[in-house]
Amino acid sequence: MKYLLTLSLVVMCLAAQSQDVVRVTFFLSSTCRVCQYYALPMRELYQEYGNEQIEFVGLFPGVLESDSTISKFRSKYLIPFELKKDSSEHIRLGATITPEVVVERNGHVVYLGRIDNSFESVGKKRSVVNSFELRYVLSEIINGRAPEYHTVPAIGCIIEK
Repeated sequence: MKYLLTLSLVVMCLAAQSQDVVRVTFFLSSTCRVCQYYALPMRELYQEYGNEQIEFVGLFPGVLESDSTISKFRSKYLIPFELKKDSSEHIRLGATITPEVVVERNGHVVYLGRIDNSFESVGKKRSVVNSFELRYVLSEIINGRAPEYHTVPAIGCIIEK
């Protein structure tokens, strides 16, 4: 009986994990060179982690963004996930820089910040990238662990209000 109860708990835990809804939101700008640089890493992350459980979306909060500028960005940088104009999500989620990423799990923010440490400052790339914050958070979720909320300052272009 003890083993049956343990097995039932394991099955219930696995079922609960499989119902997680994870959303990865990139805040982007079509004219920001840092966003342009991150097109390839965003595609790679989508290919590795994008599935029914993990939704990827790119939002463009800048006042000068339009359907045309977003469409050109998608075509030029081959972004495979949904991209659209944003007027309020960046405020709700606390994003102030592009590119900045927010990971939500079941409606709760678990990460806000940079994709990785490719940049030391705006315009100054690192010679060695050795911190992959977004990949770490997604890996934790995929492996059934619950990452604690944390934030790492993003480096890029300021979201104009």
